[in-house]
Amino acid sequence: MLKYVNLELPARFNIFFPCIVLGLYHNIASNWRAKRTPYLAIYIISIVSFLSLISHKEPKFLLPVFPPLFLIIGQYLQTHIKAYPKFIKSYVIFGVLLEICINYYFVSWHEIGAFGPIEHLRAKYPGYRSLIVSNKFEGNYLSLNHRPNGESPRMTFMTHDPLFVKAANENIPLIQSIEHPILESLELLTHLEHTPLPDFAIIDHIWPRYCREAVEYTLKAKGYELEKKFYYGMEKPSMTH
Repeated sequence: MLKYVNLELPARFNIFFPCIVLGLYHNIASNWRAKRTPYLAIYIISIVSFLSLISHKEPKFLLPVFPPLFLIIGQYLQTHIKAYPKFIKSYVIFGVLLEICINYYFVSWHEIGAFGPIEHLRAKYPGYRSLIVSNKFEGNYLSLNHRPNGESPRMTFMTHDPLFVKAANENIPLIQSIEHPILESLELLTHLEHTPLPDFAIIDHIWPRYCREAVEYTLKAKGYELEKKFYYGMEKPSMTH
């Protein structure tokens, strides 16, 4: 129930999270002394409390409270900068640099999806003809496979997002799936039994171990060998046939 408070907000605001806690207290206390209603604090607390009661939780649901949270942080720092000018300035500069480093890490390595394995295949096997990806369809994946002669490899994607179903009308093969790892792995295995085997398969590590191992065992039984594992936060075993 407290996932947003003890996990998501600290993860998103990092070093500035203490400013949120102290800032909310300061906002409520200062408005209370001035006999004013702390609308900003009420807005933040009520939305976070309501979202915490919902069983399905995702970080993106917090986006409506991000602007007021930044206001709370700014308000708290502004009220203390006269008393601790050097500390506050150093704190803010360090926090900004820390956020830049964290975002650079996630964008460049951790959240690479299937981009890393596809780049590896392009460099080592420039003439590969087909690929299946157990990863949500991403239009950018297609751009990685454009070739000057127009003979791009056939790529098959799994998807449970109805927004991507329209890609089927553009001759992009999709495996319709439900957002559940067991069902997705079974659908992938069924697909491999009834279609020509692709040259390569990229298997997502975020599946439970038994689901991933079942797919990898089936691929090995069909003659695939492990090409390479990618350990950049999201391991991507790329199996080659």
